[in-house]
Amino acid sequence: VFCKYTIFWIDYIKKEYISMLGEQIRDLRLARNISQVALANHLGVTKDTIRNWIKKTDIPASSSR
Repeated sequence: VFCKYTIFWIDYIKKEYISMLGEQIRDLRLARNISQVALANHLGVTKDTIRNWIKKTDIPASSSR
């Protein structure tokens, strides 16, 4: 059974993960001089998806490949 304290930490860790991941995507993309469109095409997602990852409004889904 989860208590409020546990749920708080899960939410906190998720927000930190999203923030770090978005920053890493942005930094690596810029360091390699890759546009959001080019990255999106390479990954098979839309430019809006890349933007959402970078702006920390969404996280990449895991793949079973």
